[in-house]
Amino acid sequence: FTDLDGTLLNHRDYSTEAVDTLLQELQYSGVPVVFNTSKTFSEVVALQQALNIKQPFIVENGSAV
Repeated sequence: FTDLDGTLLNHRDYSTEAVDTLLQELQYSGVPVVFNTSKTFSEVVALQQALNIKQPFIVENGSAV
């Protein structure tokens, strides 16, 4: 489980560049990467598509799983 803004994502430009390799290694190893964020559903869907992540996620400060 990980937060996004300022944790997994760069807080200035929301870049994942610093963790791209790690995310790929986790997925390859079968370790789920579960986002827990204040972002909206559509924002997380777009991010997961960009990162090729297919895991459940928690959005809008826990309002939806």
